[in-house]
Amino acid sequence: MLTYEAVTSDAAIASVSVNGSQLIVTGVADGQAVITVTAHDPAGNTAQTTVHGKRCFE
Repeated sequence: MLTYEAVTSDAAIASVSVNGSQLIVTGVADGQAVITVTAHDPAGNTAQTTVHGKRCFE
Protein backbone atom coordinates (compact mmCIF):
# COMPACT_ATOMS: atom_id res chain seq x y z
CA MET A 1 0.00 0.00 0.00
CA LEU A 2 1.28 3.45 -0.88
CA THR A 3 1.21 6.36 1.53
CA TYR A 4 1.37 9.97 0.44
CA GLU A 5 2.53 13.28 1.81
CA ALA A 6 2.12 16.73 0.32
CA VAL A 7 3.65 20.10 1.10
CA THR A 8 3.06 23.58 -0.24
CA SER A 9 5.73 26.18 -0.90
CA ASP A 10 3.47 28.92 0.50
CA ALA A 11 0.59 28.12 2.87
CA ALA A 12 -0.59 31.74 2.61
CA ILE A 13 -1.41 31.07 -1.07
CA ALA A 14 -2.52 27.41 -1.10
CA SER A 15 -3.15 24.85 1.61
CA VAL A 16 -2.71 21.16 0.90
CA SER A 17 -3.66 17.93 2.64
CA VAL A 18 -3.85 14.23 1.84
CA ASN A 19 -6.78 11.97 2.73
CA GLY A 20 -5.81 8.41 1.81
CA SER A 21 -4.90 8.70 -1.88
CA GLN A 22 -6.85 11.95 -2.38
CA LEU A 23 -4.94 15.23 -2.65
CA ILE A 24 -6.87 18.29 -1.48
CA VAL A 25 -5.56 21.71 -2.54
CA THR A 26 -7.36 24.86 -1.43
CA GLY A 27 -6.60 28.31 -2.79
CA VAL A 28 -6.23 30.83 0.03
CA ALA A 29 -5.13 34.06 -1.67
CA ASP A 30 -3.85 35.44 -4.96
CA GLY A 31 -0.39 34.23 -5.89
CA GLN A 32 1.62 31.22 -6.93
CA ALA A 33 2.59 28.13 -4.98
CA VAL A 34 4.32 24.84 -5.73
CA ILE A 35 2.76 21.65 -4.34
CA THR A 36 5.12 18.71 -3.88
CA VAL A 37 3.60 15.24 -3.51
CA THR A 38 5.65 12.24 -2.41
CA ALA A 39 4.49 8.60 -2.52
CA HIS A 40 6.10 6.01 -0.23
CA ASP A 41 5.84 2.24 -0.63
CA PRO A 42 6.38 -0.42 2.07
CA ALA A 43 9.87 -1.24 0.71
CA GLY A 44 11.02 2.33 1.39
CA ASN A 45 10.96 3.52 -2.22
CA THR A 46 9.64 6.98 -3.01
CA ALA A 47 8.38 8.86 -6.04
CA GLN A 48 7.86 12.59 -6.14
CA THR A 49 6.12 15.10 -8.39
CA THR A 50 5.44 18.81 -8.27
CA VAL A 51 2.49 20.90 -9.38
CA HIS A 52 2.80 24.61 -10.04
CA GLY A 53 -0.38 26.53 -9.33
CA LYS A 54 -1.56 30.11 -9.65
CA ARG A 55 -4.68 31.56 -8.03
CA CYS A 56 -6.30 34.83 -9.04
CA PHE A 57 -9.44 36.35 -7.57
CA GLU A 58 -11.62 38.06 -10.13
